[in-house]
Amino acid sequence: MQQHSFSLFRVVILSIGSLLFSSLSSAQFTGIGIETGPGSRILFGNEVLNDTRQQALGFTLGINTSYRFNDRLSVKSGIYYELKGSQTGWMTFTTTSDMIVIRRGYTPSNSSGGPIQIRSRDNFNFISVPLLLKINLGKERHWYLNAGVSIGYLMGVRVVNMYKDRENQRYKPINEFYSIEYCALFGVGYETKINSKWNGHLEIRNHLGLNNLLDAPVIVGNGTLQTNSCYLLAGMTYRLCELW
Repeated sequence: MQQHSFSLFRVVILSIGSLLFSSLSSAQFTGIGIETGPGSRILFGNEVLNDTRQQALGFTLGINTSYRFNDRLSVKSGIYYELKGSQTGWMTFTTTSDMIVIRRGYTPSNSSGGPIQIRSRDNFNFISVPLLLKINLGKERHWYLNAGVSIGYLMGVRVVNMYKDRENQRYKPINEFYSIEYCALFGVGYETKINSKWNGHLEIRNHLGLNNLLDAPVIVGNGTLQTNSCYLLAGMTYRLCELW
């Protein structure tokens, strides 16, 4: 069932991407830009993640190109780095076996016999390629909506376990995760001319992971792990032609 859902997501997203790319033949190349910003990131999908994970600080940076159909409708794509994942607050466990549920065995032996206090941070490093359909709104066309999809490649995973009474642990368990992620994107923003050649914009954009990333034996729950990130983006675009 999981493999079937993953294949369905892939077919839908690739179909949407192919449709948008095929439309570029009738669009005008209008600019190249850069955007970056902090964000809120979290992991979700199974009982353990939903009960223990908290929002953490994320980040994205990318370059993009724009293609315009008319004065309101355009398409934007590019290549981006994204820091995803989540963290936990301080948790207390009385036995090491309890901790396996959280960190799948990445724990020291509890030789002291006392409670174990731990917090964890999961950093997922992605390279992603979004494809966004943009609609400018209003008489001056400053406000806009973005919606689309992205495909991401997982470059690395870094897990840090922090303890109050012992040395921290660091792991890179990338082999426990699938390398490809599909996301649904939605954003709202405001853009304006800076000068005769440059535009600036601010945007809030959400990236919702659609497929399960966990490729490891399931210890508890349904074994699903997905990402969700919301970024506050600031960017500049070098205009190759007048947009409005």
